Amino acid sequence: MSIATSDQTTGIDVRNDLIEAHNGYWDHLSKPGTWWSGVERVAIARETRLARQCALCLRRKAALSPYGIEGEHEDGGSGLAPGVVDAAHRIATDAGRLTKTWFDSVIDDKFTDAHYVELLGIVSSVMSIDTIHIILSLPLDPLPEPVPGEPPRQRPIGLEDIGGWVPTIDPSKASASEKDLFATRRASNVSKSLSLVPEEHRSMKRVLTAQYIPIELVPSLGENGGRAISRALMELVGARTSAINECFY
Repeated sequence: MSIATSDQTTGIDVRNDLIEAHNGYWDHLSKPGTWWSGVERVAIARETRLARQCALCLRRKAALSPYGIEGEHEDGGSGLAPGVVDAAHRIATDAGRLTKTWFDSVIDDKFTDAHYVELLGIVSSVMSIDTIHIILSLPLDPLPEPVPGEPPRQRPIGLEDIGGWVPTIDPSKASASEKDLFATRRASNVSKSLSLVPEEHRSMKRVLTAQYIPIELVPSLGENGGRAISRALMELVGARTSAINECFY
């Protein structure tokens, strides 16, 4: 990982748990997931990075509606299906304008809702880790070498429709092997968002814990998880960032 415990370039001390979480994520990314192979997962991560400079994505971002702009993405020869590349690029560059109509149009027998959730987890995790490097003016971590193997492609039990685009696990019906996904039996919709793919949910939770605070501490507004700034300042930064990014949640 390119972030050192005490970086000489920025003069910022970086917590060991943050370094460990980032290194752990790249290890997780390299291995077969639940629905994508290791080769495909690393390819999705590569497309996530390429999306920042993709001319088609830049034109769509500047357009009144991204759905009226046709063209081809500047992909990296990943071998992924065009619809998968498009999904990764759209999520990475213009997630706020994704629609249910678009989602329904890309989901099929080969790119299922579970494939989408795993892809979403990869794109969001890669973007969050890369953003820290960009803010600190550090080079991005190299993507890992894929580990061979086939994904099991198994859906969890206890799924429910809560009005979102994909089903999620009902915490009260989670199996014994999936109860660790939730802090309480009345988990928020955000905390259930990736539960259709439990391993991707766990991965997101590990990165979130290091980059924010443990999910269990979120309801306690006086808790800052031992961070360098107070919880109030953390939430102020988060609220301001969400406003700038036009977060619609």
